[in-house]
Amino acid sequence: MRVLDWLQLHHFFEIFLVFALMSGAMILVILMIKVGWNTIFETGFMKRGASELPERIQERIESIVEELLRVREFDTAMILMEKQRLKKLELQELGLKVHLLEACAKGEHPCSPTSSI
Repeated sequence: MRVLDWLQLHHFFEIFLVFALMSGAMILVILMIKVGWNTIFETGFMKRGASELPERIQERIESIVEELLRVREFDTAMILMEKQRLKKLELQELGLKVHLLEACAKGEHPCSPTSSI
């Protein structure tokens, strides 16, 4: 009978310990949420005021749009410069081909049938 009483008492303490730990954990979680909530809203949105937020958001959107336009202008300028560079290269290549054909026609290049090289 004493063993049975001890087992029942032992289970009571286990159950009590589990509930105590759970309630302590819940209290800690509630405190962490409260501290986090206060920290976020006291330092963040609530101090700025509701009317200031849309203005700040609008300013941020405008700055992002301006940056995108600058990047687009830069990209457009880079594309134009690359096109001009390619045209110059094509003209140089065309000039070399013309020079090569003239040399072949005069017999000054190994590709011509009358070349002595």
